[in-house]
Amino acid sequence: MKNKLFLIIIPIFTVFLSGCGGGGGGGGKSPLSRTVTVKGRVVAPYCSDSQFASRLIESADGLDLDGIPLATATITIEGTNLSTATDSMGNFTLTKVPMNRDLVLTAVKGGLVLYKGLPPLSADHTVNINYETTTAYLYYKNITDKMPQDATIEWLEDGMTERLFGTLRNAANEFRRLAQQYGAGESNIPPHLHTDFTSRIDPSVDALPPYLENLTFTPNTITGGQTLSVTATVFDISNIKSMSLTLQNKDDTAEYWEWTVGNQPRTVSISGTPQISTQGNTHVVVLTKTIPETFPSGTYFVNSLSISDEQGNYARYTGSETTELSGSWYEFRDLSNLTITAAETDTTPPELISATLNGNSLATEDDSITLTIVARDSQGELTNLSVSFDTPAGGSSGYYYSSVNYDSGTGNYTYDVIFEGHGFNKSGTGTCYIKDIYIQDTAGNVLHDEPQGLDFEVTVPQVTQTTSDITLESFFVSKKYSASTPVIEVYLTASYSGTSDTIYAGGALGTNSSGNLTYLKGGSWSTNLMYDSITGKWEGSTTVYLNDFQSGKNITLYQLQLNDMKGSRYYRCYYAGECNSVFIQELSLPAHTKADSTSPALTSFSFSPSIILRGENLDITLTAAEGGAGLKDIYLFLNCSGCSGKNYYSIYIDRFTYAGGGVWQASFSMPFPSRIATGTWQFYLVKLTDFADNSYTYDQSELGEFTSGITSFTVID
Repeated sequence: MKNKLFLIIIPIFTVFLSGCGGGGGGGGKSPLSRTVTVKGRVVAPYCSDSQFASRLIESADGLDLDGIPLATATITIEGTNLSTATDSMGNFTLTKVPMNRDLVLTAVKGGLVLYKGLPPLSADHTVNINYETTTAYLYYKNITDKMPQDATIEWLEDGMTERLFGTLRNAANEFRRLAQQYGAGESNIPPHLHTDFTSRIDPSVDALPPYLENLTFTPNTITGGQTLSVTATVFDISNIKSMSLTLQNKDDTAEYWEWTVGNQPRTVSISGTPQISTQGNTHVVVLTKTIPETFPSGTYFVNSLSISDEQGNYARYTGSETTELSGSWYEFRDLSNLTITAAETDTTPPELISATLNGNSLATEDDSITLTIVARDSQGELTNLSVSFDTPAGGSSGYYYSSVNYDSGTGNYTYDVIFEGHGFNKSGTGTCYIKDIYIQDTAGNVLHDEPQGLDFEVTVPQVTQTTSDITLESFFVSKKYSASTPVIEVYLTASYSGTSDTIYAGGALGTNSSGNLTYLKGGSWSTNLMYDSITGKWEGSTTVYLNDFQSGKNITLYQLQLNDMKGSRYYRCYYAGECNSVFIQELSLPAHTKADSTSPALTSFSFSPSIILRGENLDITLTAAEGGAGLKDIYLFLNCSGCSGKNYYSIYIDRFTYAGGGVWQASFSMPFPSRIATGTWQFYLVKLTDFADNSYTYDQSELGEFTSGITSFTVID
């Protein structure tokens, strides 16, 4: 298959990068009398002529950002004598097109040849012919001789080749960007950049991610203490390097997450060096893991699965259609679930043996202090540790660890939390207090401790918080490749007069509607800028994955932070004038069939009981009209306005389980009696957000309309 892919891509670049003159033709005879009309438009890759740059930024009606309309091209249908020519905007119409047969449309102009494959038509049809449809058709043609019984032309309509022509689009986008920056034509691009560009489109290099064909668990019902085997069948033209996955308990959607306090979702993480057997381009990848005896019973789904090959390409999958992990995009697949039955029941939290600091001050950025925590568990194993502390400036921060050293002789687990001086060069000077220690075991039990006397002094020289050395000059947003899920590429340039050799950029995308800029949820991104010695500028790019309900919007820059490790400069485009000096190229996403602009609506809200003992459950039920995109997030905020002291007087609940029929439920246990304040608690607000990022927030008075004005409950000892 690797040789076939080589042959596929070579002709694609041969026809795409050739000249743009000439004519063409076709021939044959149609055997069918029943016909339809096919209309369409031909868009060709940009030609390297004197109008390249102006065409790139032109906004005239009809200009496609993926190329330019191909005028006077000859359009034919293979196997027929039908023929026509495109007009000045690349449009064409073919009448008397045969029905009920596969169709291959060809657009020819000089040395440029483009294709479009269609399944049998039963009605008039409108098509686009471009380099993506050409890639898809050539790919289809090359695989039909390998597995003709499976290859059907309908594949071309199912996005089967998105990974392949995604690679080509990346190359085209890069070429366009360089031409925009350095002027029309290949010859104007600096040689070192042109070399880098050509290496990216080298057809001998595998740029395609692995493709998961199947995933199985053996056994798929397992008891704690047994060994689980995970087998993945993967297609890739390169060798597979690694695989890892995380399974999550389905019941955890009903658990709460209360700011820094709460139960982590019960998960099974499986990684390590896999066993791999390969036959041709098919790889069987196997990972094993022994499930702890006390691991909680339940049904576990694949929350995330990552596979990478030896060329550095990777793919991510999830078994949940509603999964969003750290702003990354995961392709949904209908993956198997795993059922776990605990061999032993464990309800005892871990035991803290000791917590000590090996020093009492951080004076320079090179200094460090280690907090050593020793703990044990009577039945199971320890997993997660988190430590929170108060900084000298009065803020709160934390360190989170999942790895631990285990001593089988003593049964103790030892965690080393390292505080480094360079991490406190913006914290202020003074005393830093260790505030909370949380340790979780494999059964989900949590130890919480508030240590006394664990503190150290910070006298690290503080760095400047802001800088004017960095200036953002341009910001581009472009569509990386067409898919049901929009994939956005961000590219930015900046000038810098400082002395640092590292510049970090992080920000968020927004949507622009008639000058009204709003934050786009899921549009956060970050990248490191690299210095270009030719231009003297700093450049960076990254990819942002959006869901397919976010189409039909103008995507632009919302906010940006540039940091040279000594200070930061902020651009907040939602403030008038703050981004006026920056050249910003927006992206208009076409409306998708799933596009939704209707906010979700609350139709009922209730809770019980009205008086609750700490440690008992508060039950919440709400019903929401989900709209077209479906409800994604429920965010509920409680506060105790009359409470004071060290105890918590605010709680966030964002884990609800779906009961069907638009009904969502949460059962919240008032945790840690020493931390939750007694008194009268208010339902301060409820925010509903759907998958199209439409949201609506109900305040206390609006919630009262569903509860006869009762929006509070009382917590007692």
